[in-house]
Amino acid sequence: MLISETRDPVLSEAAASLLNQRPPTVKANCLLPEALELLLTTDQDAVIAEDPPRSFGIITMTTLMRVLRTLMRLQLLKSA
Repeated sequence: MLISETRDPVLSEAAASLLNQRPPTVKANCLLPEALELLLTTDQDAVIAEDPPRSFGIITMTTLMRVLRTLMRLQLLKSA
């Protein structure tokens, strides 16, 4: 049986019930340290990057760690 086929009340919650009604946001052109600071201080898994009047994208801790890893690799290549 698939999880989606169960009738467990916990698993029958709508996806919307999991959403943060007011997720933290940053401007799409904010610097990465600002987005990281917001992630850390709000204890959220993601922040929304906005370019009004629309949402631009989602920044997660995983995204920031990938960027940091890439920057560190580039720095190593530069210094070699």
